[in-house]
Amino acid sequence: MLTVVDGKANGKIGTGEAKVGLPTVQKKVKEDTKGATVKADYEATGTQNNKVNGETTDKYAWNDVADYDIGDEVPFKLYGTMPDNLAQYDKYYYMFTDTLDSQFAMPTSLTITIDPDGAGSKPAVTYTASYTDSWSVSTTGDENKTGINVAYTTDENETTKKTGFTVEFEDIKTNQGVDKDALVTIEYDAVLKTTAKVGRPGQENKVNLTYSNNPNNAGKGETDTTPDDEVKVFTYGFEIEKQFFAYGSETPLAFEEVAPFANQVKFEIKKKNSYDSIKFSEYTNATGEYFDYVVNPDSTKAELGLTVIDKDKKEYTVGTDSSGNTTLTTGVSDNQTVYTIKKDEDDGKFKVYDSSNIEVTGKEFQMVLRVKGLDDGTYTLEETNAPTGYNKVTSDFIIKAETDNKQNWNSSDTDSLLKGFDEDLDGSVMEKDVSGNYTSNYQYTDGIAEELIKNNQGSELPSTGGIGTTIFYIGGGAMVAVAGVFLITKKRMSKKEN
Repeated sequence: MLTVVDGKANGKIGTGEAKVGLPTVQKKVKEDTKGATVKADYEATGTQNNKVNGETTDKYAWNDVADYDIGDEVPFKLYGTMPDNLAQYDKYYYMFTDTLDSQFAMPTSLTITIDPDGAGSKPAVTYTASYTDSWSVSTTGDENKTGINVAYTTDENETTKKTGFTVEFEDIKTNQGVDKDALVTIEYDAVLKTTAKVGRPGQENKVNLTYSNNPNNAGKGETDTTPDDEVKVFTYGFEIEKQFFAYGSETPLAFEEVAPFANQVKFEIKKKNSYDSIKFSEYTNATGEYFDYVVNPDSTKAELGLTVIDKDKKEYTVGTDSSGNTTLTTGVSDNQTVYTIKKDEDDGKFKVYDSSNIEVTGKEFQMVLRVKGLDDGTYTLEETNAPTGYNKVTSDFIIKAETDNKQNWNSSDTDSLLKGFDEDLDGSVMEKDVSGNYTSNYQYTDGIAEELIKNNQGSELPSTGGIGTTIFYIGGGAMVAVAGVFLITKKRMSKKEN
């Protein structure tokens, strides 16, 4: 007979000790592009299941870290095993408690699968849990769903604030008929919200398992809980500074001279090789955040404008006063600061003046485009409108985040998951030196890519692939061919005359 000591699941039989395994729980997140080179413990051996553009790669999708666009449905999976001594229990209580970062919307659907032997050799039983006004559990067969309860968890201080969910099996041994080799998985998607944190520290999510731990007091009578198992999800942002250059000059024009251009420049952003522009919403900056737009797939807005800021990140609205001078306004209506940009009559330069018509010196302004909520990858930044006399810029823009796609990460290892962050505006990925460090000076672990875009005076031919350059190429080729025919004909006539 097994004697349970201090309510724990191991004891002594005679003079020998009974070795009793405990149930385990793991949480994984699906990486949609990079993946891991080592498979998760309970995924099928030899199955590379990460797909990019519909093609299977040599990486495993499920691991401890992923990065996504804001607005994406991020897939999560929970795995639970049974104890080796399950046969000693008449009843066995078993409950997952999954906690989501507040930057995720709560899921409304779960897929619960019980694999009888944990190896996939026997038919699995699948249940679907759905939420409308309350949670309900259904199945396509006649499997027993007695004693399966799903509920949202809430914050202990704010009972209306949902923090995650529980999936409770009142007696998984009797009701669902599992044995010690069974594997329980729970899959769900959760949407990454517009308030998601950029770069580190990311969005942390965790799960634990509450289980029976005393065969002599089975069911919910006596339980224990596993440590939390955690995963992390990242998203990124970028800040583009816009400068303007006179024809042939390498020195940017002074901000005061080109300030009115801030309202004329417009951009669209696309994923590389995509015809569809990414949709955004205007973003109200939270404390410590400085972004103007956030990815929002439910929005209709694709065209983005510049924002004028000073070195303290204060934002300014560009306007015009009654005399036609450019104005810069910051603050709310009852507490505004207004600067006026006027041309100095003595030296002909544009200068900034305060409300008392005193020249402001040492004040620095920038024109920027600040966006949050992008996955790593290659994007096309296309200028849809530029000031008259200036070219439009179209360029590939790479956000490269190096994540360590581990299978055994825990929260005490705070910085290893986002090991490096890099960006490049010319379409090539930055290289590393022999020590594994980026050779570029740009390396941001805050998850914000920073770059400079230049508008030059003068027109440019349409970019490669545009019909404009094609017409020039065809016309030029035809002229060369005609000239060649004329030259050969003339030589032949000259020979006949001779």
